Amino acid sequence: MNADAQAGAGGILVGSGGGMGAGGGGGGRAGNATYGQYLAYALQRAVQRDQATARLAYPQLLVNLWLDESGHITRVELVRSSGDAKTDEALLNALRAIGRVDEKPPAGLTFPARVAMQARRP
Repeated sequence: MNADAQAGAGGILVGSGGGMGAGGGGGGRAGNATYGQYLAYALQRAVQRDQATARLAYPQLLVNLWLDESGHITRVELVRSSGDAKTDEALLNALRAIGRVDEKPPAGLTFPARVAMQARRP
């Protein structure tokens, strides 16, 4: 399945940049169908915990995210800016600082994963 980004937790949208292979995974407990939701949750928590990004408000931006087979973030790249260079850099740094997500990606998942992020003030 290769679909557009879908709504995730807290304004983060996750969709594949390339597509997902068929079949049931071989990664962690999360299969292809739910890995995007898990990834959105993990990224949102990281952004909320980072002091530099926890209180930011920004329009939607897009990043491409690559993970290795064990869940380590190997690359994060800005695709569409929030319009503010400092906000973009703070978010990229927060995502890179995650290091590794707990659930490794399913074996058939291809990268990059396209991640849309947005935050509004309450």
